[in-house]
Amino acid sequence: MGKLKINVVLGHRGRFEALFDGRVQAEGLDLNASVTPFNDLFRIVPQQDDFDVAELSVTGYLWGLSQGRDWIALPVFPGWAFAAHADTVCHVGSGIESPQDLKGKRIGVPEYPVAAFLWIRDALESRYGIRPQDLQWFEDRQPEQSHYRLMDYAAPSDVSIEIIPKEKRLADMLIAGELDAVMRYLGTGKGGQLALNDLGAHPSVKWLFADRKAEAMTHCRHQGFFEPIHCVILKKSIVAEHPWVPMSLCNAFAEAVKLSADANYVTPASYKLNMAEQIDVAGAGFSPVGVRSNRAAIDRMLMLAQRQGFTAGKEPLPLSRVFDSSTLET
Repeated sequence: MGKLKINVVLGHRGRFEALFDGRVQAEGLDLNASVTPFNDLFRIVPQQDDFDVAELSVTGYLWGLSQGRDWIALPVFPGWAFAAHADTVCHVGSGIESPQDLKGKRIGVPEYPVAAFLWIRDALESRYGIRPQDLQWFEDRQPEQSHYRLMDYAAPSDVSIEIIPKEKRLADMLIAGELDAVMRYLGTGKGGQLALNDLGAHPSVKWLFADRKAEAMTHCRHQGFFEPIHCVILKKSIVAEHPWVPMSLCNAFAEAVKLSADANYVTPASYKLNMAEQIDVAGAGFSPVGVRSNRAAIDRMLMLAQRQGFTAGKEPLPLSRVFDSSTLET
């Protein structure tokens, strides 16, 4: 019997390069691995059914799961954040001198349900007492660009969210004082957009934290883990017919990580972080693959997803609902 053909679509080759160049083969599988940029991929996956395995934001996955999508996740996390709240930029005339001053302010974001905000909202609330309801949220993405409205996403009714006009940009609005702060700014410096560090250096803009690296390290040291924001999902229909596939894929992803030069690196948005600093805040056992090594982060993620309205019910989803059962001992 020939190998089972599986297509895998990730947003970036990164630490899984060995799956793309053939150095790692998944047992029993003929993998066709390709890359689609995140911003496109996360819109395509909810709309199309032509993938077998795909990268998706953790909030997109959990919301889709609650909506009955035919998905199950592998404990494989291609994307991570490092205390992304520390990269917040503010208008110099906003009156914001400390995190507590964010209350009641106009906050620009790419999109409220973006996975990094699962963790940003947690940091603001757990460390500074700022609830999502305390802020006025302004989204950059128009409905047709949304990664979530395609799945009928609805934010909690007591949270104030507006979509900025199509012709506006977050950076321009912040500089003009039309927004008080911007979080998780994703400008790349291309197409007329300012890159994050250029925005932070603008005379009308300042960083919320004078030493954002120290803030981020303090936060991550306190929680003891990095923050998963992307996962890998596959169709339940494949698992139903071939129950051995999830572990074959997990083993292949884990093997690819071992061959990656940046296997352990989590990259902050606006400053550099070396390996010694990462080990200092999260220990030496970090792996982007597996339940056991990431159990604390996974448990927190599922608790936050329930609290912030991405999953239904009064309790977080159990691991067996989120990950294929064969992978729970990885």
